[in-house]
Amino acid sequence: IAYRKGNFNLAKEWYLKGSEKGNQKSSIELAKLLISENNEIEAKRFLLKVENGNEAEGFYYLMTIYYKEGNKEKIYELKNKMLEKKEMNQISDEMMLKIGLMLGDEKQNKLFESINNADSLIRIKKYEEAKREYEKSLEYGFEGNYFLGNMYSELNKETEALKYYKIACEKGKIGIAAYKIGNIYEANNNFIEAKKWYQIGIDLGDSQSLVSLGTLEMKEGNDEEAKELFLKGTNKKNAEAILGMIAYYQKNNDVQKAKEMKEKIITEKGLYYNDSDIQYAALLAILPYN
Repeated sequence: IAYRKGNFNLAKEWYLKGSEKGNQKSSIELAKLLISENNEIEAKRFLLKVENGNEAEGFYYLMTIYYKEGNKEKIYELKNKMLEKKEMNQISDEMMLKIGLMLGDEKQNKLFESINNADSLIRIKKYEEAKREYEKSLEYGFEGNYFLGNMYSELNKETEALKYYKIACEKGKIGIAAYKIGNIYEANNNFIEAKKWYQIGIDLGDSQSLVSLGTLEMKEGNDEEAKELFLKGTNKKNAEAILGMIAYYQKNNDVQKAKEMKEKIITEKGLYYNDSDIQYAALLAILPYN
């Protein structure tokens, strides 16, 4: 609440209390604010507390500190450790895109630095300064358009968000941008446009677009089309797609297949978009059959 109201000092006090009680997310949120205040030394202390946990965000922000220290070896180490863990929460395509830029060539590094600086500014609500940093990143690649879209989406400025997402998608071939466009149209009940953009996202390799289009197909009673989409998402290690497969098998009374998919969510390493809510939903979905 304090953070949403812009009272960052009070927010840090509450995050510190949570961190002292062993709450991983409190440690991460506190570290993020400290990074935005250019206090990486203190931020690193809190992120090291969650290095052996299951929050991908903690791994990612520790990587950003190692990046500033010029230690790419540690970034590789943390990336591999993150992808080798079961029940890791919220590995995302966006996160992996940024990690790729950190580990890339000089041009990609410059792109990451501008995006990372802008991200830090957004955390403390300095949107105009963040916008300038994202615009600076456009010198090195189209990815900055995607993050500008995210910023305007956070500010509930849909027209601007769509503008930048479309540039990221059409010129940068960034599939997750098409997914975000589909989300906006779906939220406005324009399902025809939503489906169109989810398909564009799929064509660009985005797994979240597979999940969203599959969910729409299932709601419309097109179960076999939904199954094919969820299966493709499952093969891309998307936990939400696996949950979609559970829903499909449950609806079609295939108890054994539903249980197999539930086990996949619990045991498979490096799943994207996994979290405790998905794990709990998977468990609830098969409970009637136990």
